[in-house]
Amino acid sequence: MMNMKIYIFHLILITLFCLQTWTSSVS
Repeated sequence: MMNMKIYIFHLILITLFCLQTWTSSVS
């Protein structure tokens, strides 16, 4: 259970980071 939560948490963090860099490069 805990491992899954940590995995999902990191996945969201990475996705947010990618979105941030992508939007900053587009605009």
